[in-house]
Formats: sequence, structure tokens, C-alpha cells
Amino acid sequence: MAGKQSLRIKDLSSGEDWEVLRPDLVVCWGMRFALNNQSLFYVSKQAGGTVNVLYRVPVRGGPSEKVVVNIDSPPGLSPDGMEIAFVRSYPVQHRDSLIVANVDGSDEREILVRKHPDKLVGAGVSWSPDGKMIAVGATRQDDTEGAVLAVRLDSGPPTGSYAVDVGRNCRHCLGE
Repeated sequence: MAGKQSLRIKDLSSGEDWEVLRPDLVVCWGMRFALNNQSLFYVSKQAGGTVNVLYRVPVRGGPSEKVVVNIDSPPGLSPDGMEIAFVRSYPVQHRDSLIVANVDGSDEREILVRKHPDKLVGAGVSWSPDGKMIAVGATRQDDTEGAVLAVRLDSGPPTGSYAVDVGRNCRHCLGE
């Protein structure tokens, strides 16, 4: 079906293959399995649309449940599976935020804000195994310097190391 995407899963041990999402005029990306492997999170945007939406769907197929509207990275799942973290961009306000919410999308909390030209990267976030920090990509100086920030959930300042590309040379600067 030209221009349409579907989502299928194949069990590599049994060879079984099934459709999770029927073909549709949407762009799907950022897939993540829930920790119990019973559902799958995915980010979707309608063809021609500008707003990304996070959904959860049972792995064996069924109706998708809308979790978060306006998401700009794949979700990161907390080690206990009870929370998600993600990046949300506010281009008109010239800022990006790291958001933590309950796994059903409720109780959103803004954990970190970066004002442009400093930005957060929409490549995804990852929780530390103990659930006390979240790693998120960041840039500064109009995207000429990049880093992975470790954001503490106890309200401490983020830490990271920026790599600065200067022609063929690269030097590291600690901190922000």
C-alpha cells in the first residue's frame, strides 16, 4: 500500500509473524517495548502533521492507547516501568524540556529546561539502573558542541562533557 506504514512483529524463535498496526498514512518511530513485553510504545505523526503523539498498543495487536501528545523523542522507561521520560520541544518559545510522567502519561513534570541556542536532542533518553538519573543528549553553541547530560532527579544540576569539533581536532570541556 503506497505511502502507508504498518507495524509487524516477528518472533524469531518460532517464526510467527503478526500485524500490530494496520497500514495507515502515518509515520511511526521510536518503538520501545514495555518492561513486561506485553505492550509496545510508539511515536506517530499523521501525514502532513506537525505534532507527534506517543501511543501504547498490545504486542499481539488491538486498539492503541494515546499516552502523550507533543513528544519529540522516543520514550525512556524507568527501571520499575512506572514512569516515562522524553524530550519536548517548544520552538516558538525557543526552549526544550526533559519531561517525566507516569507510564499512562499523567502527572507530567518538567525536569530540565534548555533555552535555545542550547538544546536537547530528540534521539531518546535513558534511565540509570537505579532510577535516580536520566541521560539525555544536548547541544550548545548552535549545535556545534554536543554532550550526553546526566540529569539527577533529586533536583541537582545536570552533568556532562561537551565535545567541541574544531576542524579535525576535538577537545573536551567538562561541565556546562
